[in-house]
Amino acid sequence: MSEYEEEETSPGKTILIGIAFLVGSAFLFWYFWDFEHSDQESIRMQWILALAYKIGGKWLISGIGGLIGAFLVFSGIKEYRAENS
Repeated sequence: MSEYEEEETSPGKTILIGIAFLVGSAFLFWYFWDFEHSDQESIRMQWILALAYKIGGKWLISGIGGLIGAFLVFSGIKEYRAENS
């Protein structure tokens, strides 16, 4: 039987994932802004996104992703500085 060993992610990967979250959040904000300013009456989306949109609008959805992205970028930079100090 082998033991499960968790691989540590590099700071560069963490920063890139954080940037991806930030870009994704910006895209979702634009997507919902465009929907609000169009003549469409409805769009198809995942139920969790629909629920979050109904509760807090485009700001809640993009804000959560933006906070996660900012946290990951900050964590990656902090790890990078710790490794290279």
